[in-house]
Amino acid sequence: MNITDTKALIKKLLNAPEKERFVLCLKGHQGIGKTQAIQQVAEENGWNYKALYGAQTQVEDLMGIPYLKENNAIKENNEGEKISKFAKPILFPDKPKTIFVLEEINRAPLDVQQAILQLLTENKFAGRELPQDTVIIVSINPSDVNSGYNVEKLDSVFINRICMIDVEPELKEWLDYANDKNFNKRIRAFLSNPKNNWFFWEKPNYENIGQSLPSPRTWEIVSKILKIENEKITFLDNLLKGVIGQEATIEFLNDWADIGIDGKDILTAQYDRYSDLRDNKLNNQTVSQNAYSLTSLKGYIESQNYKLSSEQKVRVWIL
Repeated sequence: MNITDTKALIKKLLNAPEKERFVLCLKGHQGIGKTQAIQQVAEENGWNYKALYGAQTQVEDLMGIPYLKENNAIKENNEGEKISKFAKPILFPDKPKTIFVLEEINRAPLDVQQAILQLLTENKFAGRELPQDTVIIVSINPSDVNSGYNVEKLDSVFINRICMIDVEPELKEWLDYANDKNFNKRIRAFLSNPKNNWFFWEKPNYENIGQSLPSPRTWEIVSKILKIENEKITFLDNLLKGVIGQEATIEFLNDWADIGIDGKDILTAQYDRYSDLRDNKLNNQTVSQNAYSLTSLKGYIESQNYKLSSEQKVRVWIL
């Protein structure tokens, strides 16, 4: 399931009656946008967002700190009897309409995984109920032998309580997102070219543990890098290798000059004649450059809600 469909499914969960909801588990590789998708749905629909990270969690964090409290219901020899209570843990949501995400729960200690089983079926833990309209979502990396992740397999009792879907990124929807966020146009041009298969390293494994690999998240980091350092190629080489790895960096920098005219410029730049746009610009572009121009043009048109002047429609026709 791609990110767009995943977001649509989460939104349906939010709108469903409370008794008809279920715990959704998003399984997918690192850096593909699982967490970002959940955060976007929460923001777009006016819900709160709270995350519990399995790798940072102990059972004590879930239970809360114990303290003694007077039990006025039981008295013996005219003396109040004290009972133990648990302070509300800060990790738990405290507001209604909250998406509560159990992040990387297969990195959590086994006792934590077992402790939250009640949470998955009853929306409560150790006698403490979650606020009304709390939707629980689990997010994990794959645990198969060749995945290269330091995670544990979830047991059948845990899996029996969730609906697990595989989330996979798609280049087209990411390029739309990149256009909307105005990511560096060299990245968009590079990834728009079908011959550059560096959008996402699909199969991390034990051979590349600890290595930097391309992913939707790391390309977003590259865009941030290019905003502060976009001239010194040697310096960029060292920076980018630490984000997308050596092979992707070499291909990206080799493609550095191969960028087409931006879609916004096609529709808004001044030309004396339409033939200048066609003959002096578009006809001289490579396939890679045209791929970028088409992608960025589509993004710009959508950002304008498809409202184009007559002149702009002619320019689109020319392209």
